[in-house]
Amino acid sequence: MPIFNRKRRPTAFWQQPPFRATDLAQLHQYGIDCAGREDGAGMMRSGWAIYRRAGLHSHQAAEFLRDGYRYWSQSRAFQPEADWRS
Repeated sequence: MPIFNRKRRPTAFWQQPPFRATDLAQLHQYGIDCAGREDGAGMMRSGWAIYRRAGLHSHQAAEFLRDGYRYWSQSRAFQPEADWRS
């Protein structure tokens, strides 16, 4: 059983930050802008990036993840399996 030859699963789209930023205020503002556009995928990406840097209860990370999923799941682009496993 090879230990180092394991294939890594592809990263889910929401686990990739929307842009390179370390400033939580920029990520928060991006999430707010996505909420105005009802861009669920963008909200989830910003929420995940905030969560990874500051925690779930900081800068509305939990709300971005929850509401982003709601918007995304109700959109025409909703394909939970095809979006991150292909």
